[in-house]
Amino acid sequence: MVSHLFWAVALAEDEPASGLDVGLGASLLISITMMMGLYYITNFPDPDIRRYAYEVLNSTISIFCAVLLFSAGNDVFEKEVVGHLDPKWATSARVGVTVFWFTVLQLVTARLAHQFEDEDTRKKHEFVHQHHETTDVNLSSAGVLLAHISGFACINLFGHLQQQHRFSASPFASLGSAVLALCFCAFMNKITRVIRHQLIHRDKDMDEFEEMWDEAVQESENDVFSLCVSFLCVQSLRFAVSGTLPNDEGDEAVATLFHHSWYEPVLLILFGSAGSLVLTMYFLGLRSVKKNEKPKGLARRVTMSVDGVLTRLKKASTMEVASVPLIEWERVSELFCTTISHASAWAILFGAKWAIAGLLTVEDETILNLLCAFVLSGFCCAFIWVLDNIQDSVRAEAREARDGDNAEQSKERVEITSEIIRHLVDQVGIIIGFGWERCFDGAVVAVASPTPNPLVTKFILAVLCAVVVLPAWRLYLVPMVVLQGWRFGFLPHHVVKHAANNEDCEETQKKYDELLQTLTGAHPDKEKRQKYNDLHSKVPSAPAGSRQTTIPYALLPEWDD
Repeated sequence: MVSHLFWAVALAEDEPASGLDVGLGASLLISITMMMGLYYITNFPDPDIRRYAYEVLNSTISIFCAVLLFSAGNDVFEKEVVGHLDPKWATSARVGVTVFWFTVLQLVTARLAHQFEDEDTRKKHEFVHQHHETTDVNLSSAGVLLAHISGFACINLFGHLQQQHRFSASPFASLGSAVLALCFCAFMNKITRVIRHQLIHRDKDMDEFEEMWDEAVQESENDVFSLCVSFLCVQSLRFAVSGTLPNDEGDEAVATLFHHSWYEPVLLILFGSAGSLVLTMYFLGLRSVKKNEKPKGLARRVTMSVDGVLTRLKKASTMEVASVPLIEWERVSELFCTTISHASAWAILFGAKWAIAGLLTVEDETILNLLCAFVLSGFCCAFIWVLDNIQDSVRAEAREARDGDNAEQSKERVEITSEIIRHLVDQVGIIIGFGWERCFDGAVVAVASPTPNPLVTKFILAVLCAVVVLPAWRLYLVPMVVLQGWRFGFLPHHVVKHAANNEDCEETQKKYDELLQTLTGAHPDKEKRQKYNDLHSKVPSAPAGSRQTTIPYALLPEWDD
């Protein structure tokens, strides 16, 4: 009896695992690897690596939450509202949704920037000192999240248009949807820019919070523009390479996804890499143009082509709308760079997905998305490490030439290298963010599919995920990027808050005093260390029976980049 039981167990162990077992096993192994990997990169000795790690994590979580919330709500809207409308009115309903999210972006950021407060109150020194950091963090988190949601609303609108016969007839015709998206976003950006200009300059004076609001909204609108236009352009590119136009969400049928020719993913990845190269050459050439020099080689061709067109258009158009230039050329240049950057990210993401799909023996899209996200995350981390080494070498050369004749030139080289790396890291954030978003979205769909009403279940799951993820993202991750907590691995005001909340704990206060002494006395530069020690000696003593629970920010070491 016992021998028969062991024999049955042995036979069961020799049986091949089911697709469900393989998926669960891969999920467990990859998830624990990724979690431990996050500890490594967020505590890396090099501060630049920590910075890039937190920036990519910030972008990834924002994309995940934005897609999850928008797709869950939009699925219900498409079925319950758009599904009952005439096709002619369906497009109008999607336009209304897009305009709604544009409006929400403006109003929420205005509220967070205290634009509904009394103007005299906003200009008081105490108010600025008390709310500046919180406002900066709130605007950054809300701006990024709402920008992604608005961008997905635009993609949903013009992605559906791209599926219509007049646009889906050929790859070239499908670009018409991207052109319409470009015009729509430019029109919306100009309207909101004029309204903000009128509100901000009604007293002919821009205070600090108004400036923060305008800057945050412009960055968000740039993200909306670049996300939508770049996605639609890459859709057309995939159509031209494979001969099949993906659906409005960028997905393909399983029969198509797992049977691409070997050269198709290669072409797509090459196009993405070429976009990164064009972006690099443009920045290198733009540096020479600003110095009134002629760029050389490929940088000259790229920069002179783009900058020449912009210059001619600038001379031809000097119109203004309500004291706002009709075309803001610095913003046009930024939109060009971000759109090229995002298009490169989309192309590399989908090209890698095609390549990995061709290597799999099992046609399972869930496993494909999981492997794609994991592999791309590894490659992107290695790419960030390479970028960091390049930046470190440029900075080292600048330090050596700090007192020489080439000091100014070395400083400019550091600035242009940092700008290029900023856009390349933005690409990495898009690749990793959307790579993992596909996994999570597939997981939510899989969990919701057996239920009686999958749409409602998906919506509830999305809300629950957002309730858990969004507060943690806002409270603990965004400040590490905005307030530069990546420099030290912690936020100084969190230390102060915990010390204040534990005034009766002698051990906590002892560690607090030790940390304060370390921060003010351990700077590697002797002169700066003495300055901090002098400042520390001037800090007023706490009253008897209480503890000093505020750290003057002037005491924190200004560690050099």
